[in-house]
Amino acid sequence: MINPSLNNNGNYIEKTFYLLDNNKVVGTLIIGYIDNSYLTESAMIFKGTLFNSFIISGIITVLLGFVISVFLSKGLTNPILNITHTANQMRSGNLESRSIVKTNVNEISELSASINYLAETLQNQEGLRKRYALDISHELRTPLTTLKSHLEAMVDGVWEISREHLNILIKEIDGLTKLVDDLKNTFKDLEGQLNINKTYFNISNELENIISEFKPLYSKTGYLLESSIEKNVEILMDKYRLKQIMYNLLSNAMKYLNEDGKVIVRLIKEDRYIKIIVKDNGAGIKEKDLPFIFERFYRADISRNRETGGTGLGLSITKSIVEAHGGKICAESQMNKGTKFTILLPI
Repeated sequence: MINPSLNNNGNYIEKTFYLLDNNKVVGTLIIGYIDNSYLTESAMIFKGTLFNSFIISGIITVLLGFVISVFLSKGLTNPILNITHTANQMRSGNLESRSIVKTNVNEISELSASINYLAETLQNQEGLRKRYALDISHELRTPLTTLKSHLEAMVDGVWEISREHLNILIKEIDGLTKLVDDLKNTFKDLEGQLNINKTYFNISNELENIISEFKPLYSKTGYLLESSIEKNVEILMDKYRLKQIMYNLLSNAMKYLNEDGKVIVRLIKEDRYIKIIVKDNGAGIKEKDLPFIFERFYRADISRNRETGGTGLGLSITKSIVEAHGGKICAESQMNKGTKFTILLPI
């Protein structure tokens, strides 16, 4: 065993440990160490200062962690409270409310975006619901007005009450019934929902009949309805749908006619297509509105500066009917000069 010299370097201390095997001492372990009495006064002060520094650092770390956690929790809770407020506003019917959050947490940002998307979707649906009622009246107004004009003509003695005229009224009612069925599918894919019953018929005669039904309505308002129909043109299509197309176009044209208004309907047979042209000299459509007039619920009549109540649903249905027959429809227009609709239907 080594006996180190103390020399004011501290006290040497030994501790003895016995090694046992089956309760028999088989050896001895002696551990010796020098205690801290060897430290100088400066070293002891340094040791104490270091210990105190550790304590103070620990306290500061705890406090700093608490402050940081408060800020972090606010960064999480404030956006969530904002989102909750937006959701409550939506529940109370304020669909214009939006959630505006500033956070670096992707999940919260995505939640806020989802809430805003939901609010926008609900707002659009609410707008569509309100406009749907107007669209129904828009579509029903024309056949009802036609029925009324025919009945008034009978009452005034312009038309005699005959089987032929009564059959015209019955056809109007049948068309009105089918129109109501179509309106049920307004929010669906119209082309997929339309029931097309194609038959061969003389489209020249049918167009002349439709025009003759509309002429009293035009004359009553002081407008002129003319036609240039190629004779004896046959086509395979749904006869009722042709009538629906022409009703929509002729009623739409009449709404925007000016004084001395005139509409011309033409039927031209080409190699592979039959061309129907409906041209008016009315108010016209603004260029920026023209690409959208066949969209459902698009109100181009606002751009025409007329309070007519139309919403473009009729043109949307017209386009769907034409395309369901494999055809095409397009529109050309100039403000204050008029509009021309061209329909191409395969023979």
